[in-house]
Amino acid sequence: MKKKIIWVDLDEVLAETLDRCLEYNNYMIGNLKISKDNVRDYYLHKKYEINLEDSVEWF
Repeated sequence: MKKKIIWVDLDEVLAETLDRCLEYNNYMIGNLKISKDNVRDYYLHKKYEINLEDSVEWF
């Protein structure tokens, strides 16, 4: 049987992903405290000066 992969887009349309990520990470990115209002896009590594790998891991 061939393995199937299903992709799901979780960018606030089907689920409130950002709220759960903020809560899980204690509203912190690196050493910075943030709120949902501070996040305008998912390119956290550009705004908060963390590397891409840490940004992916944060989510």
